Amino acid sequence: MKLKENIMKSLQIMIKSLLILLVFSCGSDKTKKLNKNENDSKIVNQNREYTTDSNQNITPAQIHGSEIYATKKGSEPSDMIWSKNTTIGKGTLWRKEKTYGNNNWSDIVASNIFGFKETVSIGEIVQVVPLRKELPIIKLSVIETRKRNDFGDTWYEVDLENIPKEHEEYWSINTPTERSPEFPSDLLIIYPVIKNCTRLKGIQFEAKDLPVNISNDIIQCALDFNGDKLPDALGIGEDAASLEDTYVKINNEWILIALPGC
Repeated sequence: MKLKENIMKSLQIMIKSLLILLVFSCGSDKTKKLNKNENDSKIVNQNREYTTDSNQNITPAQIHGSEIYATKKGSEPSDMIWSKNTTIGKGTLWRKEKTYGNNNWSDIVASNIFGFKETVSIGEIVQVVPLRKELPIIKLSVIETRKRNDFGDTWYEVDLENIPKEHEEYWSINTPTERSPEFPSDLLIIYPVIKNCTRLKGIQFEAKDLPVNISNDIIQCALDFNGDKLPDALGIGEDAASLEDTYVKINNEWILIALPGC
């Protein structure tokens, strides 16, 4: 009888030991699993943070020949940094009269646009910079393009939407006496849009900041693209409303832009 009791006690002790071992084993597996899930969660969150960061910050510069530029993933054209492939064309502001000779305008458009070597999609936005400093820089959308093969070049004629009446200065500005009233100013046309483009006014630039043989007295428009108060593009002409040549500075070197179609 006593032997039987001892055997029963031994079995109970063994069962308790097995239960305790099983409980610790399960707890250890759960801890490992929780740690694994926590680590996985950290990795996922890091990936999310990296993805968000890559969507917000400029990607490393890409080099294509002599041009260096960077864009944001899924960015608007206004996030482009200018390069030698940035279009800086020319055009003329044309105010269409309701009745000839009355100077009452029905529509105002950017006309006679030259300088586009490649086609532009309908709806793309371009920047319109008048040489007349009284007129603000505005953005207009492309409504039509046509391929041309004349003037010894292949180029694209570009039509833009009419200038809205909200830009009242374009409707009211007086035209210099040497020009017809309906053509108050020549224009620089920039594509893609350069977000921080500003017009520099009332500055006498040093010779080291200008192209060779270009002086302040023939600069009709100086544009700053990066906020350093120095010119990155120049419109050259004999009077305040006319554009003859355009220069752009790439990697601290001034380049005379040859406009296809001109």
